[in-house]
Amino acid sequence: PGQVWAPEIKHDDLGNLVIGPPNPRAVECKEVYLGADHTILVSRDGDVYSCGRGDSGQLGHGALSHHFEPTRIDAVLHDKIVRVATAGARTVGVSEHDNFYMWGKGWGDGHGGVKSETHAQVQPTPTAVPALSKKCIVSLEIGAEHGVACDNIGTVYTFGSSNDHLQLGTVTPWPDESQAAAPLCIEVNEATSVRSVACGTNHSLTVTSEDEGYTWGSNVTGQLGLGHK
Repeated sequence: PGQVWAPEIKHDDLGNLVIGPPNPRAVECKEVYLGADHTILVSRDGDVYSCGRGDSGQLGHGALSHHFEPTRIDAVLHDKIVRVATAGARTVGVSEHDNFYMWGKGWGDGHGGVKSETHAQVQPTPTAVPALSKKCIVSLEIGAEHGVACDNIGTVYTFGSSNDHLQLGTVTPWPDESQAAAPLCIEVNEATSVRSVACGTNHSLTVTSEDEGYTWGSNVTGQLGLGHK
């Protein structure tokens, strides 16, 4: 139980697709997270593995190559990852020492918390984000171009490369290149605290300690549950 394996897939001499026996290199897996074309696995001993498409750096191995079987991400061996979220070609994670990491497709120069001096489009190695580290993050999710996190006292943070659908939970003007990129602190309800978060493509939902749900972002198909579009 808990093992993740993949069958060997190849073509025979006639070009027919052949599915062979399972690959014996199994990972004792505790949690699995799926992006658009990549997979992140957290093992029972806290190591992080990835496989799949890697041309946006989403596998975290320091290169842009694909990996066809789970490969350990050595960049975070010294700081075990305990919480992960992934979507599209991006991955974020929080470590046992409460460091917040991002890797994969870049978050632009907006409220992502990382502002690259070289305007890098990809981040192929897990990179710590000081603005979101040491905050005791207990719930974390990302959507197409944004993410939401909450800490152990119920404070909500949003970050992302776009706010076109108000998915960051604010109408704050987008920062220009002279401003430091930083996550936003969102007040959901001053009378209660948030205990969990979730993200859709361009919308977000939080659940409070009073079991109340609050939503924001795109509502073009009524996905916010407000009774209207």
